[in-house]
Amino acid sequence: MPRPNITRLDLLVPDVRAICNGVPQGTVVNALRRAARTLCDRSEAWVHELDPVNLVVDTVEYTISTEWAAFIKRIAEVRTRTASQVTDGESGTLIPGGLYTFVTPDTLVLDDTLSPGAAVTDGLVVTAILVPKFGSDEMADHLFERWAQGIMGHAVYTLKIMPNVGWSDPQGAGEYLREFNECLNQAKGDVARNYCTGEGLSA
Repeated sequence: MPRPNITRLDLLVPDVRAICNGVPQGTVVNALRRAARTLCDRSEAWVHELDPVNLVVDTVEYTISTEWAAFIKRIAEVRTRTASQVTDGESGTLIPGGLYTFVTPDTLVLDDTLSPGAAVTDGLVVTAILVPKFGSDEMADHLFERWAQGIMGHAVYTLKIMPNVGWSDPQGAGEYLREFNECLNQAKGDVARNYCTGEGLSA
């Protein structure tokens, strides 16, 4: 599946530094990375269809991966397709969650009853929940645009509660945590409505 355009979290650095005067750029970047990971981990709203994998005869164990600088937290959906379904662009057969196992970081094991009787190019389609890796500064554009305010809020909150630094402001930190929590609830609502797997927020 083609990857959408990337937005880097460090675009928010000037806005955060304007609020937390005197904070080093590297400290801000780390706070933004932590904020993005926290949002994605707690909401499970970064839903991404991975590139299709080839089905191999009599094979139930497959390596799956994402092109993003992110790790797979869990599997949201697994589908298998016949050769004709791949040709016709069909979504294939949804596999019940009890018939596959995800072994971190990148292995999907199908139940023996699903062992392919024929090889199918691009026959295995997996949709996963992603969380940015430590050190990652990237998000898909549409996710960043929707959640940037909340990510920045969490970063500012983290910086303001740091002790013994010039930008400390524990009393003023609460309003920024509220911004993050509002964004988190919005992201969870997107998941509940399956909006994250629709055209609006699919990644």
